[in-house]
Amino acid sequence: MGVAIALSGDRYYYWMYSDVSPLEGGPCSGHFRVEGDFLHLAQPTSLTTCKEVEPKSLYSYNWKIIRRPTSVALHSASDKPEDIGRSLILDVQFDPDNPFRNQDSLKPEQGIAPNDH
Repeated sequence: MGVAIALSGDRYYYWMYSDVSPLEGGPCSGHFRVEGDFLHLAQPTSLTTCKEVEPKSLYSYNWKIIRRPTSVALHSASDKPEDIGRSLILDVQFDPDNPFRNQDSLKPEQGIAPNDH
């Protein structure tokens, strides 16, 4: 499973893959808000169909913002705090055409080609 979230203006863009419930056709998008140390994602729509996405399609709608001395991470509010392996880390070279480029365990035959940069 993998999740990538990009924030721009007042909108988020959300990519996810999973063998259980993949989001098809690219990212979905919606509005977000930040309250204290939490990022809240509103109901998204598909960028390809403009229709609402099934609510359970997103891994999490609420993310704890973890501020570290040199970076920021997001951790799903529904996960255990000690399960840091599921945290989203900041990617300063994020590429929306290849949102999972930093996940070396993915193979090109899984539909996500490695980044050649």
